[in-house]
Amino acid sequence: MPGSFNFNNPPFDTLTENERQVVIDNLDLSYHASGDIVLHAQQATHGLHIIHKGVVEERNGQDHEEIYAHYIHDDLFDVRSLFSGNSKHEYVCLEEAICYQLPRTTFDLLSDQNTQFRRYFQTDLVDKQQLIKDNDDQQNLSEFILNKIEPDNILPLQIIDADSSIAEITLRMKQSHTDCALVKSDRGYGMLTGTDLLHASVLEQLPLDTPVSSLAHYELVSVQTGDFLFDAMLLMTRHQIERVVVFDSVTSDKVLGVLTLTHILSLLSTHSHILALRIARANDERDLQNAVASLDELIERLMTNGIKSQFISKLLSTLHEQVVSKVFQRYVPEAVQQHCCLVFMGSAGRNEQILKGPLDYGLIIEDNYSWDECPSVMQAMHAELVTLGYTPSNGEVCVDNPMWAKPLQQWLEQSNRWILDPTGDNIQKIATVIDVHGVAGKLGLFHDFQQRQLRQISSDHLFVRNFTRPALQFHTPLTFFGQLKLSWHSLDLNRGGVFPIVQGVRALAMEQRLPLSNTFERINELAHSGVLDRGLADNLAEALQLFLQLQLEQQRGGDQQPDAQLLDLGKHSRSQRDLLRHALHVVKKFKQYLEVHFHLENP
Repeated sequence: MPGSFNFNNPPFDTLTENERQVVIDNLDLSYHASGDIVLHAQQATHGLHIIHKGVVEERNGQDHEEIYAHYIHDDLFDVRSLFSGNSKHEYVCLEEAICYQLPRTTFDLLSDQNTQFRRYFQTDLVDKQQLIKDNDDQQNLSEFILNKIEPDNILPLQIIDADSSIAEITLRMKQSHTDCALVKSDRGYGMLTGTDLLHASVLEQLPLDTPVSSLAHYELVSVQTGDFLFDAMLLMTRHQIERVVVFDSVTSDKVLGVLTLTHILSLLSTHSHILALRIARANDERDLQNAVASLDELIERLMTNGIKSQFISKLLSTLHEQVVSKVFQRYVPEAVQQHCCLVFMGSAGRNEQILKGPLDYGLIIEDNYSWDECPSVMQAMHAELVTLGYTPSNGEVCVDNPMWAKPLQQWLEQSNRWILDPTGDNIQKIATVIDVHGVAGKLGLFHDFQQRQLRQISSDHLFVRNFTRPALQFHTPLTFFGQLKLSWHSLDLNRGGVFPIVQGVRALAMEQRLPLSNTFERINELAHSGVLDRGLADNLAEALQLFLQLQLEQQRGGDQQPDAQLLDLGKHSRSQRDLLRHALHVVKKFKQYLEVHFHLENP
């Protein structure tokens, strides 16, 4: 049986062949029936347990009411007792189990001989994340090299007549948000850039009605569809240029567009820049639908390239902002835009929303500004966003609801009423609006609302304490693993992991009047100001990063319902489960800090 021991999991994957043989020679094997106690609380520990088969539950050794964790195939327990000497909790079989036991003497020997093995058990969450991170850089580079030039990844290129003037072409480039064009003349095609126009008009002081044919460069460097993107980059490097023209591989004389160096580098970082350009150039709902449809592909590419969910969420939130802002600009007259501000709230306001799904957003209108068409315009705008996939949230926090589209003073009065009546529902509403973020229009209105609201809240210490309590209401063990009668391995990741961090950090930021909405930025600023210990802050950020990553992977796997947060632990590797347990310990430690900081009793 020891011959079937899995050495692919950390930290056993760090062992040499000789050290692995030591493990095999010293492993013991034990069988436990359902209901058996593997380790009693306060029992002296004789080794490290590794589950080969079955399910073991870690729980309070006195009343058994608190459940701390569950362990399945390949999981390790009780690591803590190897350093303390005695088991703190009780470990009982939920299903019949076969366990390996690595004797304590062997564990100590391996720890002395192998630094990486020892570090695995002694590091915090930040270091542990780094230790077990897979190195996919070579694979990602290969995927990039094998990407081919296709119509979807080519930038549009204007073809202009040779007798067009400098003034005319400059205006056309500005209107189309491009910095180059192709001149068609008797000499063939020539490249004309914004720099060429600048030099001609400023340095050479040519008249603005000068034809551009003489300014173009006719020795084009080109590629065609079907070529590799890497080939285009090599051509740019070889010729020391920043653009290549793309021709159709079928009709070799048909120009399809252009590739720029910046564009190719953006493709290496998963098409985000190109998607942003497509959104900016969208002229109607159909163009926006095509751009939004690419968001899922972008998420897939980002995750495949190993990008952290923290950065994915920021990037995707920015693209969501651009989509909504584009719709806002199409529906709201430019003159009106100077008197109102479109805002995101909730997870969108924190730049932590990745999938489209429910979106909390509203409109702050300048006081004493009259806009009678506001309700009908907001309804039409919201209807289009729904067609694009931005569904209203459960609380109907959206611009077609008068509660969330009103003058600034009414926003503040509404917020003050919620503060004075801190019921569960009102605390949730404050949590939504405190994460406000300006998207389009007069952004000064958003800043004004944010600052005045923070002054209102931070001066009411009793409210801040009440606001913090929801972060403590779910016992960490109870957990995260859901209702045992239903499924022992279902973990409510949002309620047990994400929410306590987001709510607790939000309360601290509120107390300190931090004009930040993103949770990671709040954590960093709280650490910088000394409110949070730097070690705890770093581990909080890593824990939240892990929770968001696991949620995203689950949604990526087909569960696109943003509120479906039950995580099936059986589908995750032992390394992920191990990281998850460490992250939950970080959450528990943070909740203890909140209790002390805000002088709260255990709920």
